[in-house]
Amino acid sequence: MSEFGDMPFEPFLMAPADVAAIAAVLRRHPFDALVAGADPGEMAAAGVALVPDRGRRKDYDKSFYEELACFFGDAETKGEGMILFDD
Repeated sequence: MSEFGDMPFEPFLMAPADVAAIAAVLRRHPFDALVAGADPGEMAAAGVALVPDRGRRKDYDKSFYEELACFFGDAETKGEGMILFDD
Protein backbone atom coordinates (compact mmCIF):
# COMPACT_ATOMS: atom_id res chain seq x y z
CA MET A 1 0.00 0.00 0.00
CA SER A 2 1.33 3.43 -0.91
CA GLU A 3 1.80 6.17 1.64
CA PHE A 4 -0.45 8.11 -0.71
CA GLY A 5 -3.54 6.16 0.30
CA ASP A 6 -4.90 3.47 -1.95
CA MET A 7 -2.90 4.48 -5.04
CA PRO A 8 -1.26 1.39 -6.52
CA PHE A 9 1.98 3.20 -7.31
CA GLU A 10 4.66 5.27 -5.64
CA PRO A 11 5.71 8.78 -6.65
CA PHE A 12 9.02 9.50 -8.32
CA LEU A 13 10.65 12.57 -6.76
CA MET A 14 12.79 14.86 -8.91
CA ALA A 15 15.12 17.47 -7.46
CA PRO A 16 15.28 20.90 -9.12
CA ALA A 17 18.62 19.95 -10.72
CA ASP A 18 16.99 16.89 -12.32
CA VAL A 19 14.14 19.00 -13.65
CA ALA A 20 16.65 21.50 -15.09
CA ALA A 21 18.60 18.69 -16.77
CA ILE A 22 15.47 17.33 -18.44
CA ALA A 23 14.36 20.84 -19.48
CA ALA A 24 17.76 21.37 -21.11
CA VAL A 25 17.51 18.10 -23.06
CA LEU A 26 14.00 18.97 -24.25
CA ARG A 27 15.22 22.41 -25.40
CA ARG A 28 18.13 20.89 -27.32
CA HIS A 29 15.88 18.39 -29.09
CA PRO A 30 12.82 20.04 -30.64
CA PHE A 31 10.16 17.56 -31.71
CA ASP A 32 10.59 17.92 -35.47
CA ALA A 33 14.35 17.33 -35.26
CA LEU A 34 13.86 14.46 -32.85
CA VAL A 35 11.58 12.50 -35.18
CA ALA A 36 13.17 13.54 -38.48
CA GLY A 37 14.17 10.39 -40.31
CA ALA A 38 12.79 8.16 -37.57
CA ASP A 39 11.74 4.74 -38.77
CA PRO A 40 8.20 3.96 -37.52
CA GLY A 41 8.88 0.21 -37.60
CA GLU A 42 12.03 0.53 -35.51
CA MET A 43 10.27 2.82 -33.06
CA ALA A 44 7.38 0.40 -32.67
CA ALA A 45 9.78 -2.52 -32.22
CA ALA A 46 11.58 -0.56 -29.49
CA GLY A 47 8.29 0.06 -27.69
CA VAL A 48 8.16 3.78 -28.51
CA ALA A 49 4.54 4.87 -28.80
CA LEU A 50 5.19 7.72 -31.24
CA VAL A 51 4.72 6.81 -34.86
CA PRO A 52 5.75 9.95 -36.77
CA ASP A 53 4.13 9.21 -40.13
CA ARG A 54 0.55 8.99 -38.90
CA GLY A 55 -0.58 12.54 -39.60
CA ARG A 56 -3.07 13.24 -36.83
CA ARG A 57 -1.16 11.15 -34.26
CA LYS A 58 2.01 13.11 -35.06
CA ASP A 59 0.18 16.40 -34.43
CA TYR A 60 -1.01 15.10 -31.06
CA ASP A 61 2.45 13.81 -30.14
CA LYS A 62 4.07 17.10 -31.17
CA SER A 63 1.59 19.11 -29.11
CA PHE A 64 2.13 16.87 -26.08
CA TYR A 65 5.93 17.05 -26.45
CA GLU A 66 5.91 20.84 -26.72
CA GLU A 67 3.62 21.16 -23.68
CA LEU A 68 5.92 18.84 -21.74
CA ALA A 69 8.94 20.95 -22.73
CA CYS A 70 7.15 24.12 -21.55
CA PHE A 71 6.13 22.43 -18.29
CA PHE A 72 9.70 21.40 -17.49
CA GLY A 73 11.07 24.75 -18.67
CA ASP A 74 8.65 26.67 -16.43
CA ALA A 75 9.53 24.50 -13.44
CA GLU A 76 13.24 24.99 -14.18
CA THR A 77 12.80 28.78 -14.31
CA LYS A 78 11.09 28.70 -10.92
CA GLY A 79 13.74 26.36 -9.46
CA GLU A 80 11.13 23.72 -8.68
CA GLY A 81 11.40 19.98 -8.30
CA MET A 82 8.62 17.61 -9.30
CA ILE A 83 6.66 14.67 -8.04
CA LEU A 84 5.76 12.32 -10.90
CA PHE A 85 3.51 9.29 -10.75
CA ASP A 86 3.88 6.31 -13.03
CA ASP A 87 1.78 3.24 -12.93
